[in-house]
Amino acid sequence: MKLNRVISAAIAAFIMAGSVPAASTVGEDIVKTDTVSYSTVSVGDVIYRKYSDHVELYSGKAAKDEITVETNISGLPVTVIDETAFDGSAITFVKLPESVSEIKKDAFRNCSKLDEIEIDNSECKIYDNGDTICNAAAADGKSSRYNGIIRGYRGSTALAYAMKYNYISRTIRNEQPVLTTTSVAPAPMTTSTTSTTSKQTTTTTSTTSTTSKPTTTTTSTTSTTSKPTTTTTSTTSTTSKPTTTTTSTTSTTSKPTTTTTSTTSTTSKLTTTTTSTTSTTSKPTTTTTSTTSTTSKPTTTTTSTTSTTSKPTTTTTRTTSTTTTSTTTSTTTSRVAQQGKPEFRLSRTEVYLEDAVGRKEQLVISVEGADKLYCDTLLYVYYDKHLKIGEIKKGAAIDELTAVNVMGETGDFVVLTTCGKADLGKDGVMWTIDVTLPDDCKAGDEYAFEIGKSKYGKLQPLFSNFAYDEKATAMTQYIFSSGLDKGGIKVLANLDYILGDVNNDKFVDAVDASTVLKEYALQSIGSASSFTDPRQSKAADVNSDGFVDSSDASVILAFYANLSGSDPIYDIKEFQKKR
Repeated sequence: MKLNRVISAAIAAFIMAGSVPAASTVGEDIVKTDTVSYSTVSVGDVIYRKYSDHVELYSGKAAKDEITVETNISGLPVTVIDETAFDGSAITFVKLPESVSEIKKDAFRNCSKLDEIEIDNSECKIYDNGDTICNAAAADGKSSRYNGIIRGYRGSTALAYAMKYNYISRTIRNEQPVLTTTSVAPAPMTTSTTSTTSKQTTTTTSTTSTTSKPTTTTTSTTSTTSKPTTTTTSTTSTTSKPTTTTTSTTSTTSKPTTTTTSTTSTTSKLTTTTTSTTSTTSKPTTTTTSTTSTTSKPTTTTTSTTSTTSKPTTTTTRTTSTTTTSTTTSTTTSRVAQQGKPEFRLSRTEVYLEDAVGRKEQLVISVEGADKLYCDTLLYVYYDKHLKIGEIKKGAAIDELTAVNVMGETGDFVVLTTCGKADLGKDGVMWTIDVTLPDDCKAGDEYAFEIGKSKYGKLQPLFSNFAYDEKATAMTQYIFSSGLDKGGIKVLANLDYILGDVNNDKFVDAVDASTVLKEYALQSIGSASSFTDPRQSKAADVNSDGFVDSSDASVILAFYANLSGSDPIYDIKEFQKKR
């Protein structure tokens, strides 16, 4: 089930304290109360309030059809249905889990379409008034009308309430349920399972099926790699004649491979489903599935590789550098991030003075060592006040989470927060922050940014999983101590170079054009640069478009030919203007 809206109590607290202006909020509304002690979570059309130790269902007035109340939100139990929570709603069925211990006044008042309410907590406290559950309320609260069914366990407060107000009741016939989390229709819950294998692994699964005739089904899937991974599924059948089903899957892996299986289920009531599969065939059937991946152009990608197995897992982050002719941005680490011990990676950018004035750049915040281990986060990002902050965007690592950002009124920090219904946060880029360099910057200036603790309030940073368990505490402690990093933008002095003289021999000729074409070819296949001197990138970009490519080589060759003409132009910039 996907969360549509999650608002952090931390952000609300900042607003109330005057540290963060409400108008600066991007993407969500901020809760304002005299005493802020909760965050607001919306699941479908139902709004919950999450307190420090429990959750209350605040409003479902916009809900309709069948509703199943959540058992817990972010690891905290849903215990209360608030006053007038569903008053006047169009719901037809509602199921309250065992975690709900109290239904307050007028919670289901004037629910004209409500046909059935199921209350799983035998001792649930129900406000003593006929209007608490009714299709049509009465002024005296005693002669309210309810034509639906109230379902509860034998001897429960639900049945006693129904009897007192002459409502129809039914007994839940099975045993008292165990607390589970069920889905609210029609919003689907998605569970992702990530399996990565880098060594030879054998998995055996047994399945039992019943048929009346022998049946043989063979499914073969083959992919090519360097080390074999074999999965064998054996099937035992009970029939009047032997039945054998064999599935053989052979895959070979040269690098750790990650396979993600996503299962989506939608349910409106607590149900038990029995699925029976019968395969009857008179002839063998063969099914072959193949997957083809086609790439049309080379792509340069910065990749974080995560390996997940039944043994301790290691995530390796390499030093990645992306260079244009005017800036160099890198994220460097000398240590390996282990899963469960997450670390931040902050970008470091170098820009030459001639390109720096008023230049737009980007601060990048990444995380490693936390793939599919987190959902709720609260980060304080402090930056140099000389930088002008622009758009703040969430990255691919948190694209399945709800994200909110708020600018600090002091002009030197931003609050970034995420929340989700499951641990869907990944390794990679979490946030990007667009910034503009000042007009008065000079060589040697450095504009730093970092993640730290709260400087202006009591609420501290968070990096937690959905359960808020011991692992969450350990991750938060580690990442905000050993896992911190510092980034920034540094302004470099201009280089002494001749435009077009790529090999720095004081001449612009065909050799320079050839050098540019070689560099362009290497970039096209994602190989390392052939340039060994930073002046080469500046000299090669003769058309000043920020890239070194065949267009630059063409200009250099044309300029070189011009030098042999009857009326040569000796300045390559001037030559381009008259070309």
